[in-house]
Amino acid sequence: MYAIPSFNMQISDIMIEDVITVSPADTVAKTLSLMIENKVHQIPVVEDGAYMGMIYAKQFIEANIFPETTKVKNFIVKTPSLNPIAKISEANQAVIKSGLRALPVISKNKLIGIVSETDLALNQEFSRLLVDDVMRGAIVIPEDSPLSNALSKMKRQNISRLPVIDRNGRLIGSIDTLDICSILRVPKERKSGSRSTRISSGTERVDVREVKVREIMHVTTPVERGSMLGDAVKVLRRSEEIIVTDNNLPIGIITPKDIIKRLIPGHGEPLIHISHVEDESAKSEVITEITKFLKRMDSRFDRIYSVDVAVDRHKNRKYSMRGKLMTAEGLITARSVGWDARSAARELMNRLNRRSTSFRSVKRRPSKVE
Repeated sequence: MYAIPSFNMQISDIMIEDVITVSPADTVAKTLSLMIENKVHQIPVVEDGAYMGMIYAKQFIEANIFPETTKVKNFIVKTPSLNPIAKISEANQAVIKSGLRALPVISKNKLIGIVSETDLALNQEFSRLLVDDVMRGAIVIPEDSPLSNALSKMKRQNISRLPVIDRNGRLIGSIDTLDICSILRVPKERKSGSRSTRISSGTERVDVREVKVREIMHVTTPVERGSMLGDAVKVLRRSEEIIVTDNNLPIGIITPKDIIKRLIPGHGEPLIHISHVEDESAKSEVITEITKFLKRMDSRFDRIYSVDVAVDRHKNRKYSMRGKLMTAEGLITARSVGWDARSAARELMNRLNRRSTSFRSVKRRPSKVE
């Protein structure tokens, strides 16, 4: 059984109307403070009443800037917009296709509201879907790990939150980009040819490698394996994710996007999302390889929901890519490197292909009978 969206609801029914905004002339420091105080990961930028774009918390994690003097105008992200009379199902498609956490609601060229992925996930009707049907494997971080390790893992896996575990592997909290932004004040600095992130608390500057994950993590409310998704989704009212546990050991995680992806009608084509690439020719080459890959996968899975590819271009001109294949049977991930976008994408699709074969054989393997 699958979740069923509230088709009769319009975006105006669920949008947040009291929107916090900044202007292009405001500083990054002010924007960070507003995000932290209001527990939001994004803030619209407005000038003379006109919507200019969005600012997202994760943009500042990698930025080599001084927040107190850097202006917001340098970080404005142009986004699609939503019509207040559009259906929730349309917003589901728009948020997944954009890959963004939230989109503005525009009427007569004016910002009248905002809708986040969490708003969408909370305003759906569910059948008897279990958390086990939606969750993907939890990538965790030990509580005594330096923050630099968490940052590296987030970037490598293209994720923005990590469940935190104690020495026995038990869940004790979670860390996300907003937690990191709460102590982020100064940029990365070069030392002996390498880069080391710096953070501060008041006037004291501390190397990020000296900060432990447990010092900035937040408390989270887990749900047990086998729970109904309709009950578990209530956790999103106070948390950015649903962490699924088995005897207090984190075994899975569900983000608002994971829920929304399951709400996309089954007859639709798999969604393709490519991030971190601005070169249109490179993006076109990646899409070409993904399209060929999906044709090969057509008969392998009952349903493929989406293919997400994060692209990084390095100083040596190499491309590295991280891919996620979301299917009805579960999540498959892979990474690749290539001298150009096409070769990196082709290798990524080949690795996803091989891993999907192994994934299917494991799923079909019968359990041993004692």
